[in-house]
Amino acid sequence: MLNNKRAIVSGATGQDGRLMVDYLLENSYTVLGLSRNLNPKQIHPNFHHTVCDYKNKKQVFDLVSKFKPDEIYHFAANSFPGDSSSENLLIEDNVSSFLNLVTASIESAPHSRFFNASSAYIFKPQDKIYDLSTEILPSSPYGISKKICHQEAITLRHKHEYFIVNGILFNHESVYRDNRFVTVKIIKAAIDIKAKRKNVLELGNINVTRDWSHAKDFIPAIYQSLQKKEPTDFILSSGQPTSLKDFIHLVFHKLGIKLEWHHDGNQFSAKDPASGITRVLSTESLIRKTDYTYLVGDNTYARQELNLKLTYSLEDIISELIRHYS
Repeated sequence: MLNNKRAIVSGATGQDGRLMVDYLLENSYTVLGLSRNLNPKQIHPNFHHTVCDYKNKKQVFDLVSKFKPDEIYHFAANSFPGDSSSENLLIEDNVSSFLNLVTASIESAPHSRFFNASSAYIFKPQDKIYDLSTEILPSSPYGISKKICHQEAITLRHKHEYFIVNGILFNHESVYRDNRFVTVKIIKAAIDIKAKRKNVLELGNINVTRDWSHAKDFIPAIYQSLQKKEPTDFILSSGQPTSLKDFIHLVFHKLGIKLEWHHDGNQFSAKDPASGITRVLSTESLIRKTDYTYLVGDNTYARQELNLKLTYSLEDIISELIRHYS
């Protein structure tokens, strides 16, 4: 079926951006992908890519004005400050990138619809499931930047009657995940231990609980959020709690490595019972003081209204990542 719709995807070379671009192209969109410095691998007659300095207001405005998108999917964000001195730069970078893109969209494409990738890290930490009524009070620079963008999106929605939604994304994985995320570190370290290239996996606090999904399962729901009659914020998550310890155990089990766990308070370690060699070690110097001990989301709205379907189990996700990195 022919489709004349046009979409801009920021962060087009990141995990979510790449998957979103593929999904839109499959649905016959013409897509402009934006990224800071990398050329994407997608080759398609309806796909165009531009290296974009999101902080350059004029460049962003010119791109949006010329392309005239029907939809904008904003994923671009910096998640990792290099050190404490760069934390303010991370906040400034993420906020200005969002504001420049959404302002350009409102001014030059006022009938467009805008998806903003918000984050579970906007919430105040708690030990129960998170929903839209949970207090917004982040504790990390990344969370603070996402909170500012999230709340500004709501303000712009009402002020300009602009169709903009916040999708609050909980942990989601794929083979496109950045190597700096803990899931990829665990997978790669376990593979190296199996191959005798590494002896031990060192992590911070293992006694935390997360909510993991496959990133591919989120993409259709994100798309559907811009097809609704009214803009509504929502949570995307699996709703299934899994401890990081159990995640590690499952990875090693799939690689045929048995683990015997020991702990002293929040300090965990795991040995290979056959050799007695320590394979996993919780190291105090790696523990992040602002980390959440529990982060699981309520996906009720997404399941009922956006047709969220969780087609990948956690075991499926781990198996896919092991195959990719082996």
